[in-house]
Amino acid sequence: MNPWILQSGFPIITLSRDYQSSAIQVSQEVFLFEPEAKDRLAQSPYGYEWITPITFTYNGGPTFIEPNMFWLNETQGRFPLPEASTDNWVLANINRTGYFRTNYDDNNWRLLQYQLNTDHEQISASSRAALIGDAFSLASTGKVNISLAMNLTKYLFKERKLVPWMVAQEYLGYISQMLRYTSAYGNLKKYIFNQVSLLYDEVGWNDTGIEVDRQLRSLILKLACNFGHKGCQNKASEQFKAYYKTGKPVPPNFRLFVYAYGTSSGGPERDFAWEQYRNGNSTSENLLWLEALSATTEPWLLSRYLERALDPEWVRQTDTIEVFKHLGQGNPVGGYLAWNVFRSNWDMLKKRYAGGLFLMNDLIEAVTIWFNTPFLLQELETFSANIASDLTGQAGLSSLYQASDNTKANIRWMDMNYHEIKRWLETNVD
Repeated sequence: MNPWILQSGFPIITLSRDYQSSAIQVSQEVFLFEPEAKDRLAQSPYGYEWITPITFTYNGGPTFIEPNMFWLNETQGRFPLPEASTDNWVLANINRTGYFRTNYDDNNWRLLQYQLNTDHEQISASSRAALIGDAFSLASTGKVNISLAMNLTKYLFKERKLVPWMVAQEYLGYISQMLRYTSAYGNLKKYIFNQVSLLYDEVGWNDTGIEVDRQLRSLILKLACNFGHKGCQNKASEQFKAYYKTGKPVPPNFRLFVYAYGTSSGGPERDFAWEQYRNGNSTSENLLWLEALSATTEPWLLSRYLERALDPEWVRQTDTIEVFKHLGQGNPVGGYLAWNVFRSNWDMLKKRYAGGLFLMNDLIEAVTIWFNTPFLLQELETFSANIASDLTGQAGLSSLYQASDNTKANIRWMDMNYHEIKRWLETNVD
């Protein structure tokens, strides 16, 4: 266990098949988002190798409950697998029980993709989720092409299990954040819309069934509404109007997107939402109303939202940071507005939050998390240099440096992946 406890990080396990000799070559290396960071790693007595049990199976092979196992005790290993023919996929880290990322040779990735597209249930739901997570994580490091990762999502319109959708939502959410100010964003919206439309018709609006089914329904409805499904948006608005006019309760799993679309256009419904936030007795419900109010794409409503967020008569000071989080992470048009308001009101925000251990850190992260261009990096570093002395001995200074590193990581992601994913979307969206 010492290599897992006494050195940082975790490995990428790569399975490369020798299709002529029916053998599997297995290798490991430390997982790094920045390949050049390898030179900055602290020395380890274990050389960033891990003793790793690797569970595996293949098409027509052992079950996902009782898979085969191979122990990798050094950098590389090899084992025969004559049972797996050249047109059968091999899958490792069954049900994601091992703490590592898994990579394969290109042909095996294609075989796995083909299996997902033809009969995804031949692979367990947990392993389907792991495949999606591994592919997108590896794409962020340049180990695989982003098109490979996107290809693994093409079957999702047939996916009826929660966990693969949760993983896909996480990574597609990051891609959405990276693309939202680019010309590729429209096609991404169409792609996600197409993936969820069939499921939207299936799951319906009755909040019934076991908990995982209810969570899946909520996830699909939220994605459908967020990515332009007019039927979903209209139904959400109808449910909000019924609640607003008659008090008919909205199911808890639906509240966020129902509140969001019911208040996004302004008017008395939005005033009602503000009243619910200001006068509510439940902290969690109050924060739900505040998040829902962030969902509008009307610039004037967002400007008023931010003005009120800075006024303690309207928004509690600890909740102001939540406002910046919602605009920076989730609103497709609010990021620049939040960044400008943050800089314009720096003196006031510094007085409020720089003395706290976490609040200023959270605020800086919220405002900058979506930065992904050299221009934004220059703006951030110029601003940081101008206000660094304000934070000497207070919270937030390290977060400015972390924000710069995060922006550089996002720029690297864009440099590696933007043009390829743009081409992929143009090819795969009608």
